[in-house]
Amino acid sequence: MTLGLLWRSFERAFKQYGLPRAIRVDNGRPFGGGWVLGLSQLSVWWRLLGIEVDFIDPGKPYQNGAHERMHLTLKLEIANPAANSLEAQQRRTKNWVRSFNDDRPHEALGMKTPSEIYVASELKYHRVSRLEYGAEFALRLVNSKGDIQWFNHRRFIGEAFKGQYLGLRRYDEQAHEVYLGEILLGHLPDAHFCAFRPTVEKRKNARKPFPPSSSI
Repeated sequence: MTLGLLWRSFERAFKQYGLPRAIRVDNGRPFGGGWVLGLSQLSVWWRLLGIEVDFIDPGKPYQNGAHERMHLTLKLEIANPAANSLEAQQRRTKNWVRSFNDDRPHEALGMKTPSEIYVASELKYHRVSRLEYGAEFALRLVNSKGDIQWFNHRRFIGEAFKGQYLGLRRYDEQAHEVYLGEILLGHLPDAHFCAFRPTVEKRKNARKPFPPSSSI
């Protein structure tokens, strides 16, 4: 699936069901980027929508165990073996989703079905408007290669932010803070031979399963 198609699929889901408070994902593409805050273009968009992006620790899929188990059940029940045609596989998948949500009780939900406990999100979808910064910020547009122009040199920030306007604010005598809206991305030394230093977000707690209403 291309990024554009994936993006539109999420947009349709957000319009129909509202925004989740958080989305838990692994660190691979298209969700993670492995560079600044682990973000990709897709998860940058989520952050700008106000959604927490909760990355599991690398190589620890059990931290998203319920989702992984659902994928295993899906694979065993509709693709082992796969249907003879795409149309037949789509019908099989649609029927499975209906059964999973409406008919099948889940032990993790107290033997209720997902449709019995589902509540639509109160957070409505909105398009991300152009970011605004105070007068103390210098604005720079990230180009298609992830660079900004700064002190007559191109400085690499990250491809995840291409097309975004970043705000740079004086941090000390030798560096600026780099922001995406209210998100601190890191520090950029004024000296062009010094690389951008991404910030590090510390995780406060060990990973625990989200309650059913906390993610999509």
